[in-house]
Amino acid sequence: MKPYFERGWCFCESSWAAMVKHFALVLDLGKIAGEGRFYAYQCVQGHKAPVLPGEFVAQLVCKGFTNGNTDTPLVARLYREGFEARFGVATKLSYARLGWGDEEARAVARVLLRAPALKELNLGNNSIGDEGARALAEALPHAPAMQVLGLDGNSIGAEGARALAEALPHAPTLKELSLQFNSIGDEGARALAEALPHALALKMLDLYGNSIGAEGARALAEALPHAQVLKMLDLCVNSTGDEGARALAETLPHALALEALRLDGNSIGAEGARALAEALPRAPALKTLWLQDNSIGDEAKAALRTAWGTRGGGLYI
Repeated sequence: MKPYFERGWCFCESSWAAMVKHFALVLDLGKIAGEGRFYAYQCVQGHKAPVLPGEFVAQLVCKGFTNGNTDTPLVARLYREGFEARFGVATKLSYARLGWGDEEARAVARVLLRAPALKELNLGNNSIGDEGARALAEALPHAPAMQVLGLDGNSIGAEGARALAEALPHAPTLKELSLQFNSIGDEGARALAEALPHALALKMLDLYGNSIGAEGARALAEALPHAQVLKMLDLCVNSTGDEGARALAETLPHALALEALRLDGNSIGAEGARALAEALPRAPALKTLWLQDNSIGDEAKAALRTAWGTRGGGLYI
């Protein structure tokens, strides 16, 4: 007897089940290791990337049927109908923690062209690199409803960031781009900074934990006055230091849209903190500032509190 995934009907049914369901709701119980305890994380690893109907048919010819002459075209038709029905109305897809790489990212990118209602795509905590990011970037302009793209915890570097940056001006509905815990560095930050003035819908850019130093922070700072709608910039756990903090301080009074800035864990000292404190009275749009896990000292903290005054929002130092 053929294994489960080599049987035509079983292959089709499992493909249907995995199309648009949240990653945690598609489990392969055969992957449970050990006895007694149920390890859901192990079981989600069998989740396959969705494929277009034509690609499904190409895979289907290798599967076994009791009556292939009649079953194969029937299954192909049913898959196509199911694909069009599900992806035609899907508004959110979550494919996180599945061990997916560039090949799966390319498959998802192809599917985006057939998902006109999709607003949110989460591909966090996979192994997607620059090639996968490039494929997704090329698909973004053809995803007319896309508002949120989550690529946290992947292996995206400067090249992938540059590809995404090039797509931003052509993604008129994208409001949030999250790249936490990748490795875009200063070069990737510069590329995104160059795109910010032309990203007319982007309200949140999350670059937490991306090895960004003073150079990348300076590029982003210079772009902020020209970023017409960007409300939130997250630079936590990078290496901007005092130099990067000074660059951001210089531009804050001119960043009229920016409401929240996160600089936790950036090796910022008293000098950078004082520069930010001096800028705060001239930056009325800023409502929330995070500076925790730095080394700014009590004197600079007092200066920040005084400069913050009674404005709403929060100062976290």
